[in-house]
Amino acid sequence: MTVVNLGSVTAAMPKALPPYGSWPVAGLRGTVIVDFHGDSGWEKMEFATAMEGKVAAVLGTHTHEPTINLHLLPGGTALVVDVGMTGPSGSPGGFSLRHFAAQMRGEDPASLPPFELAQGPTTLGAMLLRIEGGKTLEVERIGW
Repeated sequence: MTVVNLGSVTAAMPKALPPYGSWPVAGLRGTVIVDFHGDSGWEKMEFATAMEGKVAAVLGTHTHEPTINLHLLPGGTALVVDVGMTGPSGSPGGFSLRHFAAQMRGEDPASLPPFELAQGPTTLGAMLLRIEGGKTLEVERIGW
């Protein structure tokens, strides 16, 4: 099995290599699962469609907010636009939003409190895949 992390060339990782051209050089063996780190849901969907039948799953990450729809493409590739995050709930990324709200109000960043973890209960952003012969047969969200 191979798990490979690819980064989007959009705002998430502007210096990342193009994902479609990069993934084959990763020394892939057996069943392949791709962690696709990027801002754009469209880009994750496009990549999954391009990889349909070649990888068992494209699991999107970066926004920290889980998407509801779980897709199982006809070629046996699962697509989740964003798995979500594991950490304190109550805000994106597990951070208290007070710092970001103060920045949005135009307050001087030097006067802002340091970043703090959110105070909500810990959540688990994870997927359960049933894979046979390199193809995903079922995809299910666990946690949250």
